[in-house]
Amino acid sequence: MELPAARTAQWHGALADTVRAGVSTPALIKVWTIWLALAVLLAGNTAGVASTTENHAPGSSAQRSLYDGDDSPPWLLAVGRLQVPGIRYRDGRRRHYLEDCSGTLVGTPGAVFVLTAWHCFADYRDLSQRILFTLGDHEAGSLTSEAVKVADGGGMHADWALLRLTDPGVSALARPLRLSPTRGDPTRTIVMAGDSREPARASDQRRLSYDPACRITAQRKATTESDCSARKGASGGAVVQSLPGAEPVLLGVISEGDGNGISIYVPTAVFLGQVKSHLGR
Repeated sequence: MELPAARTAQWHGALADTVRAGVSTPALIKVWTIWLALAVLLAGNTAGVASTTENHAPGSSAQRSLYDGDDSPPWLLAVGRLQVPGIRYRDGRRRHYLEDCSGTLVGTPGAVFVLTAWHCFADYRDLSQRILFTLGDHEAGSLTSEAVKVADGGGMHADWALLRLTDPGVSALARPLRLSPTRGDPTRTIVMAGDSREPARASDQRRLSYDPACRITAQRKATTESDCSARKGASGGAVVQSLPGAEPVLLGVISEGDGNGISIYVPTAVFLGQVKSHLGR
C-alpha cells in the first residue's frame, strides 16, 4: 500500500506539531492510531476506484450490442433462439418450464443442423414435448422449426449438443457457419453472440445481442475462457472469429459465464470429429 506523497507529508507535519505541543505519550499513540486507520481506509478506496476502471475493459457489459440488421455482422442471422421444455421437482411436485437457450445454424448451405449446449437439455425428460428453434428478427419476422437432438457431449465436461431441424425452410433465412478445426488465434478478437435478456429491456423480452470485441484469456483441454460478456439465455450461442481474407468461423459453443466479463465456451475443435458424420449426411 502506497499513500500519496503530499498526504503523507501533511500527516507527518501534523504529528510533529502534536509532539511539540507537549501531548502525553498515551494521547499521542491514540492520535497516531486514528491517522493510521484513516490512511488504510483512503488507500483502500483508491484501490477500489482503480478496480472499477479496469472492469470497463473490452468484453464488459458496456460493450454489448443489439442486432440491428445494418451495422451488425451478417453471420449473426445464423444465431437463433432455442426453447427446451423441461421438468423439475420442487417440494415433491412436478413442475413444467421452458429452458431458454441459444443455438447456431451449422454445416453447408441448406443445412438443417443447430449446434447448442448440452446443459440446455438437463431437464428434458418428456420426449413428447417439442424442442423449438427460431431464426430471424423477433420484431421484423421469424421462422420456427421443431428440432431433434442427434448427438451431445454427455455432460458439463463436454457441454455441446447437435440438433436436426425438421423444417429445412428455416435455413433459408441465414447462411450456416462453418465449424473451426482449430482453437482460434488468441492474439485476435472474438465475438460472442446469443439470444438473451438484456438488463435495459423488459425481463421477459429477449433479443439477439453480442459482444463485438472480446478476447481469449485462457485455453484448457476441454474449454476456453474469455473476457466476453454473455447474458442469461445465451447458453449454446456462438463464439466466432474472423481472420483477414477468410470467412467467419464458429470457434465454440457458449457454456457458462458471470454475465459481466467472464465467459467459458467449448471449442468446436474438441468435438468436431464427433459431429462430422452427422453434418455430412
